[in-house]
Amino acid sequence: MVASDTLSVPGTVALGETIQVEYTVNNNADVEALGNWYDYFYLSDDDTLDNYDTYIGGRYTGSDTPLAAQSSYTATTD
Repeated sequence: MVASDTLSVPGTVALGETIQVEYTVNNNADVEALGNWYDYFYLSDDDTLDNYDTYIGGRYTGSDTPLAAQSSYTATTD
């Protein structure tokens, strides 16, 4: 399973302001996570991803994959 463990964002932002997001993704599985994928970011007012959430960006992970078993990567994106 590949899951995000940590996320760092500013506490407040102004409308139209660019923010920097730093996060860590862990592969908790006993096997390598093959292929490439995108890490997507959404704004939500709860803990559930649904149609009410707003997509705010993404990052292609090609330089961080494949992700070895029990390993992680940390990335920063604007």
